[in-house]
Amino acid sequence: MTVPVAFSTPRLTAECIRLAHTAEIFRMHQDPEQMAMLGGVRDEEQSATYMVRALQHWEEFAFGVWMLRDRQSGESAGRVLLRHLLLDGVNELEVGYSLYPAYWGRGLALEAASACMRFARAALPFTSVVALTATDHVRSQQVLRKLGMAFDREIERDGQRLVLFRTGVPDSASGATVPPRST
Repeated sequence: MTVPVAFSTPRLTAECIRLAHTAEIFRMHQDPEQMAMLGGVRDEEQSATYMVRALQHWEEFAFGVWMLRDRQSGESAGRVLLRHLLLDGVNELEVGYSLYPAYWGRGLALEAASACMRFARAALPFTSVVALTATDHVRSQQVLRKLGMAFDREIERDGQRLVLFRTGVPDSASGATVPPRST
């Protein structure tokens, strides 16, 4: 199995991030409520940097950030991701999500992140998946526990105190790496 470019869940559709999503990413990054637990609102330059990294990740590894839409309305709901994360010098596989506030509290983060976890298990040679969230973001921590993840430790990253959740054996123990996609 390879990681799909697009997928559906019972209530969401997802497609890999493309340059055409730049305005939507900027809109997400300008939403103070959505970004409150992600380090705060980002300006246009920070959003452009995010886009470059997200597009490069897809190009290099054939997985990364997916943009989410509500299957019923077609409205943008947020994003979900499965990507490399260099953490303490170790190449980790990270799962993450961010939904617009209108989509909170409905189990959609769990729905989208569960799909990413299935892709990670089926297609990628990692023995562990990690997630980061704010120390006081209890709702996100509940989602991570429902994904089968457990608290690993507190860390500081980009000037922010975060909690690291993990499932499986750390990849530093297995030495797993994901090679770039062959062209």
